[in-house]
Amino acid sequence: MTEPDRPLPAETAARLSLERAATRAGDVPVLVLVGELDLASAGRFRELAEEAAADAPGMVVADVSEVTFMDSTMLRELLRGHRELAEQGSRLVVAGAQASVRRLLELTGTDRLFALAETREQALGTARSAS
Repeated sequence: MTEPDRPLPAETAARLSLERAATRAGDVPVLVLVGELDLASAGRFRELAEEAAADAPGMVVADVSEVTFMDSTMLRELLRGHRELAEQGSRLVVAGAQASVRRLLELTGTDRLFALAETREQALGTARSAS
C-alpha cells in the first residue's frame, strides 16, 4: 500500500533559480540548485538553463553545493546544457559538488567532461581571469 502524496520535507524538495553574478567579464548566469534533483525537477532546470544561455554568455555556473541527490535524469540535463553551451562557444562550470554528486560524476566519467570548481566563487573567478 502506498502512502498518500505528501509534500517533500523542505530539506529535500528541489529548489532551482537563476541569478546573475557581476564579474569583470560581465554578468555570469548562475543556476542555483538545491535539494534532491530528479525527474520532477528536470523540466524546470531545462527552462532555467535555456534562459541562462539565451544571451550567449561566456560561461554559465551550475551551483550544486546544496544538492543532496542527483539522478540520471538531471545528469542528462546537465549534459544537454553542456552540449548546447559548447555549440555556442560557451561553457558550463559545475561548482560545489558534494560527495554524492561528485560520486555520480566520477562513476559516469562526466567529471572529466564538465569544468568543475570547488565553489561558486572559484567558478566566477575563472570568468574574472578570462577577461
